[in-house]
Amino acid sequence: MFYDIPMQFKSGEFKFKELPRADKNNALRLEYNKEYEILEYDMIKWDGTARIYSVPKNAVKDTLVVAYDGNDELERIELSDKNKTRLVYIRYVNMKDSRDSVLKFIRKQAKRLSHEIMKRNEMLSRIFIESFYDGDAVDIAVKTATPEEMKAVIDENGGDTESADYSGNFPVESRIEIDRETLRVMLLCTSEDYRDTLFSVCAVDVKEYIEKHVLDNIDKTEDFKFICEAYD
Repeated sequence: MFYDIPMQFKSGEFKFKELPRADKNNALRLEYNKEYEILEYDMIKWDGTARIYSVPKNAVKDTLVVAYDGNDELERIELSDKNKTRLVYIRYVNMKDSRDSVLKFIRKQAKRLSHEIMKRNEMLSRIFIESFYDGDAVDIAVKTATPEEMKAVIDENGGDTESADYSGNFPVESRIEIDRETLRVMLLCTSEDYRDTLFSVCAVDVKEYIEKHVLDNIDKTEDFKFICEAYD
């Protein structure tokens, strides 16, 4: 099933059914695969295809919202899924535009992660930052470990103290994630040549924000470590 989104329309936000019939030569074509619940479109400025996964069958027809800027140009596409707004497309004029937008977003996410860590009000032995990016999947998350959790990991690994420095040995329940899907779409909508660099900047920003705003405001053990890991 195809949904053609006009590249130009009047300024404002509109549901899909409120849009005029699009000229296929001047439209962003969204293709929805019902079997796999995938929504995809070809990049407008860059090579490649963007894919949005796990999109419910009626979400596009019933919840898609399209925004046009003050120049009547397509700016953003979103849909709703279980009371959550999901980004589908965002227009960036150039790399500086994408950088400014992504960094504004990631700093809000870093602030949220920091708040969640401090809200736990626990003595901590480790804080890990995990990151991953392969051009499609995106992940930046924080994982914390209490002294009890660290001891349990060391005991499980035959007394190997170095095992406590690997975040994968700790429970996923302590993991706090950024909004990975939104960042993923933002990166897909910028230049392919810039995505790896921009993701690296995001990971560093999260690290530096937590380092600045969290480490001096929590209870830490004497052997506390702050560890950043990029995983495969």
